[in-house]
Amino acid sequence: MSATVIRLTGNAGQEISKTITIAPTPGNPFKIKNVKAEKGMYFRHELVEKKQPDGVSYDLTVHNLKKEKGSYIDKLFIQTDSAISPVLEIRVMGFIRDGS
Repeated sequence: MSATVIRLTGNAGQEISKTITIAPTPGNPFKIKNVKAEKGMYFRHELVEKKQPDGVSYDLTVHNLKKEKGSYIDKLFIQTDSAISPVLEIRVMGFIRDGS
C-alpha cells in the first residue's frame, strides 16, 4: 500500500482528491472484496482494479465532499480475501480552508 493515511487538503469549493495504490505482495496475494467507510459523511471513494504482469493492483481514489471550511477524520476499511490481512485500515483526514 502506498499510504496508510490519506490527507485531503485544499480550499472550500475546489475539487480535492487523492489516489493511492494498493498492490498485494507475492508473499501475500489477495483480492479486495469490499471497501467501507466508518462514517463516510465528507468523502466518497472509488476502487479500480488494474491488471499487472504479476497479478493485480488497485487504485483507491478518495474525493472530498465537504463544502465549507473545517476538518474531519474518518477511516476506510478494506476487506480482502487474505488470511494474513483480512482487513486493511486507511485513515482519511480532511483539512478544508476558507475558499475566499
